[in-house]
Amino acid sequence: MGSRATYDLSSDAFFRDPYPTLRRMQQEDPVYFWEPMKAWMLTSYQQIHTLLRDPRFSAQRARPLLSTLAATVGAEGAEEMIAQWSRMVLFLDPPRHTQTRSFLNQGFSPASIRALRSGIEAVARQALDAHRALGVIDIATQYADPISLVTLSNLFAVPEEDRPQLRRWSNDLFKPAGVGISAEEVAHRVVQSSQELMAYMKKLVHERRGRPGRDLVSRLIEHEAQAPQPEGEVVIQCVQILAAGYVTTANQITNAVLCLLKHPSELQRLREDPGLLSHAVEEAMRYEPSGLAVSRICIQDTEIGDKSIKQGEFVFGFFAAANRDPEIFPDADRFDIRRNPGRHLTFSSGPHYCLGSMLSRAEIEEALRVLLELSDWELGEEPYVYEGANLQDRAPKTLQMRFRARS
Repeated sequence: MGSRATYDLSSDAFFRDPYPTLRRMQQEDPVYFWEPMKAWMLTSYQQIHTLLRDPRFSAQRARPLLSTLAATVGAEGAEEMIAQWSRMVLFLDPPRHTQTRSFLNQGFSPASIRALRSGIEAVARQALDAHRALGVIDIATQYADPISLVTLSNLFAVPEEDRPQLRRWSNDLFKPAGVGISAEEVAHRVVQSSQELMAYMKKLVHERRGRPGRDLVSRLIEHEAQAPQPEGEVVIQCVQILAAGYVTTANQITNAVLCLLKHPSELQRLREDPGLLSHAVEEAMRYEPSGLAVSRICIQDTEIGDKSIKQGEFVFGFFAAANRDPEIFPDADRFDIRRNPGRHLTFSSGPHYCLGSMLSRAEIEEALRVLLELSDWELGEEPYVYEGANLQDRAPKTLQMRFRARS
């Protein structure tokens, strides 16, 4: 394929710190064919920006992405899941994507997101207050996780007793982050959790039809006639929003706190000027995105750089590399909350720009705002680990933070 070197893109060491490897790829082979995944890996900002907008690279990749499921768990269960996932807005191209996106926008108005902020703050404060007397908190499991889970649960008006199931289902559905699934146990868990979450959401939608409220499900039902395929549309799209929104936002909160812990001078700058909070959030998303890459499938032979991409081949664009491309971001490896990082690709670009971006930003801002009430932060003694990380799910699974205890 013309690649001049091999790169480690799957080890624990890579997920702990992918940036030296991505920088080497960017400099040496920015359009790299990675044999283990049989896919192309892009690391140039401009090429990834093009990938996200070029119609020769399709988002309709659910079937090939999950192609090994049928062989592993049986055709019947896998086919049902693939058919459902293929209708999710994440896996659609225009014009179907445009219609579905327009329908879903009804549930994500700026006013509806603003209305959630006080609830997000309350959840963050409750999580922190439970640990103030201890002087230590695990940001990943005891802070970011409940903020994201409770916020989404409130958005859907999910009863409190059902929320632990949402955590398990969402975590399972993030397992197929590469091309195909090889581990039999993981494959069975993915299919089972997809079936269970679909069944749960179908029941929830049925209940809201008879007793509507002010939640996202009820708002989408109200506008259901605008959906391109009304039958089952609310169920399928709500499953995607819930599954994707919980894990990615929890990870991004964790990553933002880690950025500030590792850069105490920037933390102090933020304390001195709280008006920089939104800038700090954007810089954290640029510097440590919760997902490393996005995939597309080539539907027409084309060339990127000096490489020929064939129809049917997968192409991955590394957001994490694009966000540190020195041609776009001067001194790109420096964390600087005064930077204007508005061109980062963490929320994607083009038609598939993240539907829940406003909500994620609100959660990260409120999470940091509450933590800034603490007079001191420092990394705890326990090392933070990236166990189980993959291309779409990267953040420390534990992140101990110490602070001055207060009763």
